[in-house]
Amino acid sequence: MNDDQVFVFAMTMLICATCVAFAIVAAFVRRRKAPTAQEIPADRAFTDRLERMERAIDTIAVEVERVSEAQRFVTKVLAERKAVAPQPAIPERIVTPH
Repeated sequence: MNDDQVFVFAMTMLICATCVAFAIVAAFVRRRKAPTAQEIPADRAFTDRLERMERAIDTIAVEVERVSEAQRFVTKVLAERKAVAPQPAIPERIVTPH
């Protein structure tokens, strides 16, 4: 390689390294910047929505527990009904001719 090729190669590598370093610094600065006034209400709305979802999930859990309790009660009543001996059926009266 002659001196011109080495110079072009070195400058190309320097420019590429500078671009990569600039991209890394820019990403770091964007990540570290303080939230703007526009981002804060979005976070508040998100938090409010999560709280509403949590309350709704708790309500659903209570209702599911009530349904399961009712199902256990009905199952118990039906099992007790089967356990009781059935009453003997009254025989049907047969009318015979005289």
